Amino acid sequence: MYYLGFDLETTGLNVMNDEPVQFAGMVFDSAGRCRRSLSFYINTDVPIQPGAQAVHKITKEKIQADGFSCALATERYTELVWEFQPITLFGFNAANFDFPMWQNFMLKHKAGMFKHPPVIGLLDVMHMCSVEFKTRKWPKLSVAAKTLGIAFKDEDLHDAKADIELTWKVLECLYKKAGKTL
Repeated sequence: MYYLGFDLETTGLNVMNDEPVQFAGMVFDSAGRCRRSLSFYINTDVPIQPGAQAVHKITKEKIQADGFSCALATERYTELVWEFQPITLFGFNAANFDFPMWQNFMLKHKAGMFKHPPVIGLLDVMHMCSVEFKTRKWPKLSVAAKTLGIAFKDEDLHDAKADIELTWKVLECLYKKAGKTL
């Protein structure tokens, strides 16, 4: 069994109309070893909203200079998922934001009939934290990490690669607290 942690930085917050500008993924095996890491910018034509850019600091110039085409981004993701089967996805706010955003992106930009490679599950670490903290309030990643005693640098947040690394640490901590392993 493999686990693919993924995070997106996006042009905005509308999962139907906005698109990712950065993708980061890390594949872990059932022993918790990182088997592969993948991070890239995406050169989308959707304008980056000023509020989104203020958060993640990714500019149109950056994605034009360093970004993959939308089609290449979908292919790289697809190759990664097919390489590690069976695979479960995880992320922070993955169920309500990242996964729907990525699915819509795949529908728009991936060639072929079946747009998304097979996954067997989706773990939303934010929801797991709200259960652990016994609250209906959905904590931010930084709050979850601080509550669990996980060290991080504030300036690293809102970079997809740094966020997924921190999400993995939060997930590991939650499993350890529950006396479980992946």
